[in-house]
Amino acid sequence: MNSTPQAFYHSIQQLAAQRADPDHGFFGPQTLVWQVNRERINYLGGLRAILMQLAHPAVAQGVADHSNFQQDPLGRFVRTMSVVQDILFGPADAAIKAATRVYAKHARVKGILSGGSAKSKDAFDLDSEQSPAPFDCAGHESTGESGHFPLRSGCCPPDTGKGGQQEYSALDPELLLWVYATLIDSLMFIHDEILPPLGDENWARLYDEGRPFAYLFGVPDAVLPPTLDDFRSYVRGVVNTVVVTDTARGMARAVIRSPHPVFGISNTVLAAGTVPEPLREAFDLPWNGAVRAGYAVGIGVLRVAVPLLPKGLRTHAVNGENDPIARLKTHYLKKHATHS
Repeated sequence: MNSTPQAFYHSIQQLAAQRADPDHGFFGPQTLVWQVNRERINYLGGLRAILMQLAHPAVAQGVADHSNFQQDPLGRFVRTMSVVQDILFGPADAAIKAATRVYAKHARVKGILSGGSAKSKDAFDLDSEQSPAPFDCAGHESTGESGHFPLRSGCCPPDTGKGGQQEYSALDPELLLWVYATLIDSLMFIHDEILPPLGDENWARLYDEGRPFAYLFGVPDAVLPPTLDDFRSYVRGVVNTVVVTDTARGMARAVIRSPHPVFGISNTVLAAGTVPEPLREAFDLPWNGAVRAGYAVGIGVLRVAVPLLPKGLRTHAVNGENDPIARLKTHYLKKHATHS
């Protein structure tokens, strides 16, 4: 992966020249990536993905140090999904700009973890237009569970600085891969939980089609698990070894109570029912009879109701289609112009 946003921009321009359509971008209506990601119900996997991301100590600390996540978790989620939609559904130019903007922001997100706490290095406004300095993505790689791709054992923050302090960088390939993996794994989970299961063959096709998305997200080809089976082994390996920190638990409580504490009960049920069991226990989420029943009823209703929704409500609009929900999102982004 290239070391500067400028170099990254040029590399994805080359990728676009090889495979992107000017109007449909890097994917298009013929791909499963496009078809599956248009389903709005996938948003329900967002809470699962966020908690899985926060489970990684370096991701949690980076978010805590460099964003207003705890004050505005919903806003951060909306902005993140807006970028994801630009990359997935936007024309090539929009996808390239969105990917480069995120890469440039991540290039300045770095800090030091020591004794369970962290000090921010080069703290900055994540929406600044400054050109970030080059970053260091040193490896320290070992073989992952599948034996085919790099994975640091234990998912620890990667680099050790002076005095045994551990450093993190948002452009560390391990962290980029984990954040990307939470999005894909949560997409697969929530889709098959509510909609007719896609099946391993189709998920494998979608995973392969989605490689450009991983690259646009900043994930180097060398660390991306080569097959869907390898990818699932990687996710299981991280889930079973990661150590959830108090910082992560605090942010998890904030997101579960977003956008208002009244949503705390429903979000707790959704989180407890969807996150992998080891993380449910690590985040101290309840899984008693009442929570299980609430989750089963909620999912049961969605399985019946979602297929009956009109297309305009069920799927994202693309290519200028009229979309009232997208207009509400745009209104929200303009009204709540906080940055994260």
